[in-house]
Amino acid sequence: MTYDRALTIGLWAMFWIGFVTGGLAFGSYYSSKAGRVEAQAQERIAAQEKESYEVYAKQQDALMDALAQRDKALASVRALRADAGRLRDQLSARAEADKGNDSGDGGGERLARCEQLLAEGVGLVGEGAELSARVSADKDALAAVLK
Repeated sequence: MTYDRALTIGLWAMFWIGFVTGGLAFGSYYSSKAGRVEAQAQERIAAQEKESYEVYAKQQDALMDALAQRDKALASVRALRADAGRLRDQLSARAEADKGNDSGDGGGERLARCEQLLAEGVGLVGEGAELSARVSADKDALAAVLK
């Protein structure tokens, strides 16, 4: 083997050893860098998930509070409506009693009709109050959730 051939083989061997060693070192460096980047991304994702969950939990609590307030408002409206029903029944009973005590001039009949209309008006006011409270409570619930 000649000196030139030995030199060529030695240079090629050094080239391949350097190429393989450099490739392995380069791959190791970038794989560790990729691992760090992936770990940082996982940390950011976990932080965002935690933040999103906290926002969701706050919204859910606000919704539950709003629904509880709505239920309380509807209960008070039901009580008001029951009071209106009792008043309507009393007015209807009075109208019936006044019909029986009619003096013949038609005034008692008109008074009984007025009392009956008043009783119906009281019932309609109760229904209106219930609808108003329900719509208001629903609006407040949605406003609390959207905050």
